[in-house]
Amino acid sequence: MAELAALWIVRHGESTANVAATAAEASGAERIDLSHRDADVPLSATGEEQARATARWLASLPGQHRPDVASRLRALLGDLRRDHEGRRVLLFGHDALVFLLRYLVEGLTEAELMGLTRGHVIADCSVTGWFADAGGRLVPDTFNEVRHLRRQGARPTEEDEVHAEPV
Repeated sequence: MAELAALWIVRHGESTANVAATAAEASGAERIDLSHRDADVPLSATGEEQARATARWLASLPGQHRPDVASRLRALLGDLRRDHEGRRVLLFGHDALVFLLRYLVEGLTEAELMGLTRGHVIADCSVTGWFADAGGRLVPDTFNEVRHLRRQGARPTEEDEVHAEPV
């Protein structure tokens, strides 16, 4: 089977909805006060800074319903492998896609996937990535990584449960 040279997924930067959700949770509110529909929620100032920092980091790189979503993501991976064999690919998506990509690319079991989702909160603008090994198979390189933000002068979103770390 054809394989990519590398694959990453970046979670979007902190949004105004993230800020509103944190404020609602801290105040005990039962509803999150949003003026935009979910697809149109803008990034917060911190999220914009994170996005710019992630763009700078990416520019510096060298030449390099769950079952339904998993099914569509599996099809996307097949298309990417077929249409971009040997190329580097960058995706942006929400935390569920980060977990599902690990499930699909690494061949995790349902139990392993559920353990990941219980044990990790995906940080805003974090990077999860895989690189092709000598046999051309994608292997984990980074998971939920945010060091690029600090290196680019941006601060990661402060969330108590985020444990961003390398694989």
